[in-house]
Amino acid sequence: MCGAIHQEFESPTLRLYKNVIILNKKEGETPLEALEKFRRKHKEYKEAKITYAGRLDPMAKGVLVLLAGEETKNKEKYLGLDKEYEFEVLFGFSTDTYDILGKISYSDILKNLEMSELEKLTKKNLKFFVGEFTQAYPAYSSKAVKGRQLWQYARGGEDVESQSREVSVKNLKFLGIRKITAKKLLTNIEKRIGKVNGDFRQEEILKIWKKNLA
Repeated sequence: MCGAIHQEFESPTLRLYKNVIILNKKEGETPLEALEKFRRKHKEYKEAKITYAGRLDPMAKGVLVLLAGEETKNKEKYLGLDKEYEFEVLFGFSTDTYDILGKISYSDILKNLEMSELEKLTKKNLKFFVGEFTQAYPAYSSKAVKGRQLWQYARGGEDVESQSREVSVKNLKFLGIRKITAKKLLTNIEKRIGKVNGDFRQEEILKIWKKNLA
């Protein structure tokens, strides 16, 4: 639980070609907010047709590729490019969005598991997430089904047919493990969720985190 990209760059625009825009999306921003910010800064793209070549969730930060004009027709080519992520997993909790911006659906603070044992199990199980396999889309995702995105069905409590796709993971590298106190974790979560605008159930979700971390 709690995936996030940790690539950071000096400029909000990494590279700008005629029809390919590579942005640095900040944590807390939605792809649409990043796009609108870009349009305001670059007036020549104000009326241009632009699409995303892959999206990033609000809690993720890093490379966001936009395609403009005729390049929008080549979207599938860009979606097939290799990607690299750096992420953290918060052991002991699971949420309905698979990150901290979600309602806790399971909680087990792992009181009886030593850090050394947890690290050993983590390294041992990495191999099960490498290779080609079928991966289900999260209930809270932008995958479109019958003209609506999956998160819209989830927010409305509506059932929808499960969606999945074939994925390929070339390599996983374990970087380390650390402890965090409940107080520091809650401070971290409050700060990060506070960056998010719009209706993402922030108030309700923060109440649940506070209750579980009390």
